[in-house]
This record gives sequence, structure tokens and C-alpha cells, in this order.
Amino acid sequence: MAQALADRYGIAVRQGAFCSHPFVFRLLGIPNEEILEEMEEDDFSMPGMVRVSFGIYNTEEEVDTFLDAVREIAEGR
Repeated sequence: MAQALADRYGIAVRQGAFCSHPFVFRLLGIPNEEILEEMEEDDFSMPGMVRVSFGIYNTEEEVDTFLDAVREIAEGR
């Protein structure tokens, strides 16, 4: 999601576990044992979340653009 937002729409977000790996894995319902097993694989991709932050300088149009982008990516468009 983060890469697609950046590549397709020029929208920068944070992605990952935000220095809270055990908590994020618990939120995602991933057992620690599963993560440890997966980390041994060559094609391991660390699971995580995407975080967006809006500021007082963002416009409603920018928020709408972000929401439309997430919707399009989620729908596979």
C-alpha cells in the first residue's frame, strides 16, 4: 500500500511496525512463532501497517485524494 501510494500518487506515508513489532503482530493476529519461522525464508517481507498523518496545512481536497487513492488500490484498480 505504501509503495503504491508513493509510486502512483506521490503520497508519502509511514509503513512498518513503528518500533512496536510485538504489539503490531498481535494487532494483526500473527503469532510470534509464525514470524520467527517466516524470518528464516529468503523472500521474507516484514508485516506491518500503513500510517498517514494529516496536518493543519492539508486541505479537504488532499484528504479526498488520499481516500480515493486508497480505495483504488484496495479495489485493485
